[in-house]
Amino acid sequence: VGLDYLKKIRRGGWLINNARAGLVKPEALLAFLKGGGKAIFDVFYVEGTDFESLASKKNLFAEIATMPGFFLTSHTAAFSPETFEEYGVGLLKIVGQI
Repeated sequence: VGLDYLKKIRRGGWLINNARAGLVKPEALLAFLKGGGKAIFDVFYVEGTDFESLASKKNLFAEIATMPGFFLTSHTAAFSPETFEEYGVGLLKIVGQI
């Protein structure tokens, strides 16, 4: 997704990305946010210790993460009871118990 697509979002609208951040070009997202756009992502471009290090770095991803119109969820879908059950069944299959 590039800036041409993001410009089609009407003023006051939101970009909601519950897939992977990489689907949206980071340069386009930053331009969208600088233009007053708002976005919420479930997964960011960097994760883990890379994500934690954003606070001390001056780079494109750190700038996106600190924009006032950018929101990031905690990606908790993996903690639902259904997912735990699915993981358990999968683990039992792997160890040969099912």
